[in-house]
Amino acid sequence: MEKIDYNKFSQESDDTNPEFVFATTDCDTLARMLSGELDPRVMIAQQLTNCGCDLNGKYVGFKKAEQIFKESK
Repeated sequence: MEKIDYNKFSQESDDTNPEFVFATTDCDTLARMLSGELDPRVMIAQQLTNCGCDLNGKYVGFKKAEQIFKESK
């Protein structure tokens, strides 16, 4: 498995630092993602849709976000 160099993110806030993205995710869910039972890309797309954001994380509204992610499947 590829190792990520998190040092390049050390100046970022904890909210945007990828080292902490799964800090509050329970181990069972992480294991299910790693095994392929859960697809993190699908989960991320759903979360962006729920926030009304596009593929770049920009707010576009809930209806537009839903359209974007329906089309990207």
